[in-house]
Parts: sequence; structure tokens; C-alpha cells
Amino acid sequence: MIKNILILLICVLCCSCLSKESDYTNNGVKEVQKVTLTITGEIGEAFSWPEVKFECFKALIGNKELCFSNNQIKGITLEKGYKYQLKVKRIIYDYPIQDGNLPDDYELISIISKQKLE
Repeated sequence: MIKNILILLICVLCCSCLSKESDYTNNGVKEVQKVTLTITGEIGEAFSWPEVKFECFKALIGNKELCFSNNQIKGITLEKGYKYQLKVKRIIYDYPIQDGNLPDDYELISIISKQKLE
């Protein structure tokens, strides 16, 4: 009888833990925004974990400066020598990554403009 109760208790605890982990990793979305993103055409440098340096495209959302790799925005591959204005879906998550920043995903909705730089 005690053995059955212990097994039942272990099952309940395991299911409880799995449910919380599943909610955390499957959803975790704090907010979804539609924003205008300007790729300035300037090239910068950024670091990914673990301290790997890579070239990135400097960008603005309002006054906030960002830097994107050429395939970081789903649905478009950015090209050097162009300035872009894009409408994107910004997916903001509510859990921090290892360096303490909040990860955001970006998905292309439409290309507003693409201009070759001189």
C-alpha cells in the first residue's frame, strides 16, 4: 500500500515538473509587436556566445540601436551595400539568456524600401 502511494506521489511530482518546464519553454513569449526596422547600411561588429566576433548590419527601431547578422531576420537575407526599411514582427520573450539580455526574434512582414548606397 505504501509502495503504491509513493509511486503515485512520484508520478504527480514528475508531471508537475514537466508541466512547468513545458510552459516555460514552449511559450515564454512576453509580447509580439509589429515594428518598422531600419537597416542603416553600416557594418558593425557584435559578439555571440562564447565570445565569437562577427560582422553585423547596424539597425534602428526608433532610437534603439541594434545589430543583425545577415540571416537573423527570418524571411530575408540582408545584402551589404543596401539600406532597408522593413516591417517586421518582433517576438519578445520573458526569460533571459545567459548574458542577461532578453532574446528577441524578428520575422519579415514586408520590405518597405531597399536602397543601394553610393
